[in-house]
Amino acid sequence: MKKSELRKLIKEEIISLNEEIEGYQQAADRFIEFANEQFIKQYKEQYPRIYSDGYYDQLAVLKPGKKYDKVVVVHADDPKKATSAYCFIERETGLVYKAATWSAPAKGPRASVFKPETYRNVDLHGGWLYRR
Repeated sequence: MKKSELRKLIKEEIISLNEEIEGYQQAADRFIEFANEQFIKQYKEQYPRIYSDGYYDQLAVLKPGKKYDKVVVVHADDPKKATSAYCFIERETGLVYKAATWSAPAKGPRASVFKPETYRNVDLHGGWLYRR
């Protein structure tokens, strides 16, 4: 194989990987945006005083990892301080895992950021992440 052919092949692979990463990022952002909308709706209905005081919780990605992105709960009035791990998203596949601990996901995927129907039951406390 010629160097020019190899370079072209490598360039195509890099472009393909970048497209996959952008697709993942958009899907993960949609998941977090949807979850935050559900959180606000639930706070308004179930905890109106907490919501009106601005102490309600939201989701945010703490830090992208090598294999998983950790999604954490933060207070709306202090979005830089994480209070707990909510779930983990596998970067390669977009699968959502329940948080087993602060730093590790539970076994078995629960949803996919690429399939909104799998996370339509998002709730404040993560009950939808338990296996039934």
